[in-house]
Amino acid sequence: MKTPHSTKKSKKEFLSLAQRILQYRLQREFTQSVVAAYLGISQAAYSNKEAGIHHFHIEELFQLLELFGISIWELFWLC
Repeated sequence: MKTPHSTKKSKKEFLSLAQRILQYRLQREFTQSVVAAYLGISQAAYSNKEAGIHHFHIEELFQLLELFGISIWELFWLC
């Protein structure tokens, strides 16, 4: 009997999103402190999110889209 496929995202998928966010931050030459201040969180909290330790909240993702000047499609579906 097959086991049902989980609908939860794996840690690897979250890391992939965090890695894409890191790439966009570096491309725009923003420091972690600048992005953290834009999101209204500490640099340490942002660092944990970018490292994949903690997840980004949906509101933060929308803020990052605005900050980086990208669409949701670029963040989630383009590699």
